[in-house]
Amino acid sequence: MFENDLKIRGMYKPLLASLYTKPEYRGRGVGKKLAKTIDVVKEIGFNELYLRTEDASDYYRNRG
Repeated sequence: MFENDLKIRGMYKPLLASLYTKPEYRGRGVGKKLAKTIDVVKEIGFNELYLRTEDASDYYRNRG
């Protein structure tokens, strides 16, 4: 587990990072529920949400 995975985190707010779904839970809609964070961020007045990911960029990009 990482407390802070991005040294320059302060530049990017709000930041979605350090999310992980265990393999045995994948394919059960966990990512879809996590992506609802995007809606919450919009509701509280942010126009952008920064994402730190190694290999799921397309997944989140396709969800706005």
